[in-house]
Amino acid sequence: MLSLFPQLFDFAFPATAVLRVVVAVLFIIEGKQNFSKNTLLPTIINPKIIYAKKTQAVLEIIGGCLLFVGLFVQIVSITLSLSVLINIYKEYKEKPTDKRIYYFYILLFFFTLSFLFLGPGALSLDFPL
Repeated sequence: MLSLFPQLFDFAFPATAVLRVVVAVLFIIEGKQNFSKNTLLPTIINPKIIYAKKTQAVLEIIGGCLLFVGLFVQIVSITLSLSVLINIYKEYKEKPTDKRIYYFYILLFFFTLSFLFLGPGALSLDFPL
């Protein structure tokens, strides 16, 4: 079937870059919130869990910064996709009353996984071969 607007296919490469930057900003914001979140610390006595949460937050911040500049996009995509899967599992285990967070994490998972196949897009330091 023919496309109604075939001229828009010319913007596929820059559109990937815009999507990459938006997802990077989301990960930076979420990583900062998770790193500075002190509400769960009194309830968690095990320091290994606290260390794991802080490590995941640092990985999200570093991965978001690498996505923002477009460096090592495919490796970062795998790492951040696993981080989102961990977040989905944590939300499933806590059983929140607001189910919209599931949809957000699932959408974020597929966005990050799509960079594995789409590549970095325009304006990146990681050049597609």
